[in-house]
Amino acid sequence: MKKHVLCIVFGVFCFSLIFAASVSAKETEVKKWTFMVFINADNDLDEFGVIDIKEMERAGLSENVNVVAQIDRFKLPARRYDVSGRHMNSTADDWGLKSRNAGELGEIDSGDFKELVKFVKWSVENYPAENYMLTIWNHGAGWKKRSSGGSLKGISYDDESNNHISTRDLGVSLTMIHGILGKPLDVFGMDACLMQMLEVAYELKDSAKYVVASEETEPGDGWPYQLILEPLFKNPAMTPYELAKMIPQAYFQSYFNAHDDPVDSPYSRKSRPGLDKPQQRIKSTTLSAIDCAYIDPFISALDELGAKLIEKVAQDRGELQAMASAVASAQKFYVYDNVDIGDLVYYISQNTKNAGIKESTDKLKMIYKKLVIENKITGDAKHDATGLAIYFPIENYEENYSKLTFAHTCWDELIQLVLAAGPVFDPDQSNGGDGSWDDKK
Repeated sequence: MKKHVLCIVFGVFCFSLIFAASVSAKETEVKKWTFMVFINADNDLDEFGVIDIKEMERAGLSENVNVVAQIDRFKLPARRYDVSGRHMNSTADDWGLKSRNAGELGEIDSGDFKELVKFVKWSVENYPAENYMLTIWNHGAGWKKRSSGGSLKGISYDDESNNHISTRDLGVSLTMIHGILGKPLDVFGMDACLMQMLEVAYELKDSAKYVVASEETEPGDGWPYQLILEPLFKNPAMTPYELAKMIPQAYFQSYFNAHDDPVDSPYSRKSRPGLDKPQQRIKSTTLSAIDCAYIDPFISALDELGAKLIEKVAQDRGELQAMASAVASAQKFYVYDNVDIGDLVYYISQNTKNAGIKESTDKLKMIYKKLVIENKITGDAKHDATGLAIYFPIENYEENYSKLTFAHTCWDELIQLVLAAGPVFDPDQSNGGDGSWDDKK
């Protein structure tokens, strides 16, 4: 009898071990994707951070995709949320979120790149997957600093610590993440303004396969996470290439019918007699995806073009003026020194009378078509944006530009040569920023 009881007890014990092992295995099951969002809302974007996690929740649940977010709020602590690990009948917490609270972090400095690396390490250890996407959510300012002062720009501005992730540190953090994953990030996104610049992409090229970001400023609502996650949940077998292309498409879908504040439009009144209400203007947005495998070939071709331009601009006043005219005509963005590369190369090709320069622009354009795999635009103000911006000021050269890794190319030398020669730029101000600086800047 005792032996029988012992057998039953032993059986129950074994079953418990098996059940526990199966639960543990389920929690650490390698899924198709882990979608990570590092939300630095420790600033004037605080409310938008919570809104975006709610957008992720509205996308539903998936057995094949992990969705995790770290959010640092203004005057509040930071938390980690397992968005995909919640129950369908979960109730909202004190922040209004139904996602599973996976960690209370207290006050952290989200402007410190090491916090980004810690978040990714935690995500990889607890939510393993075949593919990883990481998005940094915050203010962005291309390669320079958002406020005045001339220091290197970057992303992830923490107003409580007064710190941010510089362009250099962004490259360092992704190199460290590369080491954690044992491979480059499959997709790296920046839900922030002005970050799709060649100078930034150059820092990331060896640590991410695809980069998704905006050449222009973003509206306060930022990325449409519900529209991004729903297709991924439906097709978790989506490749990194497919996901990177899909995100600008979802962004376009969310803004193509969105309007700015009402503006008076006499043209619209002429076309619609009797209309008394002021018209609205479609929000101007950009979002693109680039394939980092083509950054090195593109840089080589750009350097080749730059060397020819330096030679000819120094010798020929006509070529100098042609270059200045190209810079003036090319698509600009809120930061007027940011020039669209595709549009700039087009105007260089149109303006030059030198066969060698024209040949180099043709070569560059061919590689550019492979580099930019998706580019979406809404509104008219940025209709000539082609997917990637570069620095080319028409007044003062910022010396800190020379400290960027990208400055090993001859681009900085070309800029300084053109500015020193004093051409007439005669810039078309209507092609640049409109002076607005909305919630996401």
